[in-house]
Amino acid sequence: MPAENWNAACTLNRVRNILAISPDESFLRALRWCLEGAGYVVLLSNSLEDSFLEVDQSQPFLVIVDTEAIKKNSCECEKFLGWFHRRSPILLMTGDTSPAVKSHCDYCLPKNCSTVQLLSCIKDLRR
Repeated sequence: MPAENWNAACTLNRVRNILAISPDESFLRALRWCLEGAGYVVLLSNSLEDSFLEVDQSQPFLVIVDTEAIKKNSCECEKFLGWFHRRSPILLMTGDTSPAVKSHCDYCLPKNCSTVQLLSCIKDLRR
């Protein structure tokens, strides 16, 4: 494969990769179902710590973080979110009305948002 085709394929894969982080397996399954149905490649992780290497390897264009994944140790979580944010935009999915770590995120949506709202937000990020 010529170098320009390889670079284009890598760029296309990056634009399609989304990393979702949540300790809630049912939430991750619902996200995967929704996003893969829309043509995205969804990588799942149950903690910020476990997803640390995944961000470098998969180079997702978006990281979706459930606030449940950041409640345990907020100081460490802020470090991870800052590191992720330097590589990809962060979409925070929350059940809280005003999450404390909102400053590290590009967008914030309620966990019970509709599929249309989620896909619209992701479409805006790709522009």
